[in-house]
Amino acid sequence: MPATTPVLIVSHIPILSVYPLAIARPKAKGEELPTFSVDGQHMHVDHARFQKLFAKHRNIKACLSGHLHIVEDIEYGGMRYLCNGAVAAGWWRGLHQGTDYGYALVDLFDDGTVACRYVPYGWKTQA
Repeated sequence: MPATTPVLIVSHIPILSVYPLAIARPKAKGEELPTFSVDGQHMHVDHARFQKLFAKHRNIKACLSGHLHIVEDIEYGGMRYLCNGAVAAGWWRGLHQGTDYGYALVDLFDDGTVACRYVPYGWKTQA
């Protein structure tokens, strides 16, 4: 494959996410502010290693993931990180962090650009 061929990386757990920051809570009783840490449950803990790899291979254009059941579109270090909800949303109990049941449509173009659109499909939780 030529070094100019655009590449999309797909992983289950996001390589980079702001979600751990969004859900951070104080760790100890009496603490006012949350302590931020990434434990590998919500994103790759070796993100810096990926950043070094991406810097060497500029044809890698985006990273696509799921796992978190939320929608994120992050641009960082010249890379796009896309996390795309879930068909199950909050495991069939309703919205998950405001994200409805749905799926992503991802268009990849010859010039390396990526278009991503989340499509909620309107399923209603059964009582």
